[in-house]
Amino acid sequence: MKTIQKACPEDKPDIYRLFCEMLRDIYGKDAPHYDDSFLDKYFSGGADLILLAKEGEKTVAFLSIEEHREEYHYLYLDDFCVQEDFRGQGIGTELLKQAEAIAAARKIGLIVLHVERSNKRAARLYASLGYEEFGASDSRIRMIKRL
Repeated sequence: MKTIQKACPEDKPDIYRLFCEMLRDIYGKDAPHYDDSFLDKYFSGGADLILLAKEGEKTVAFLSIEEHREEYHYLYLDDFCVQEDFRGQGIGTELLKQAEAIAAARKIGLIVLHVERSNKRAARLYASLGYEEFGASDSRIRMIKRL
């Protein structure tokens, strides 16, 4: 049975494992000199958080979410990884829907993310859920969804 829950500091090793998998998938390498204290902002009780998908006790996916109040008020979906052998089972879709529910509950009408051009599978997932291209660089595409 898969569950979605908010991460806590004890989940750092699982988040790191999936973060490295994400980097290997995109760039072909792990995180150099990874300092897990960078995750502390997600556990401080502020607006930023990490959602986990679990299969029983095993963490199989994560999505980091940041609330930005700049020119526009929006949720930014930062790092996101579904463990390879759990892809294609709707876990990524469920995490994205949970992020959208968080935005709606906070009365935030805009979600922003970036996807690597090389990550065509992720780009297709985002597009299928209503995210639209809204700018790009050589390596990344910015996508948005208005709620």
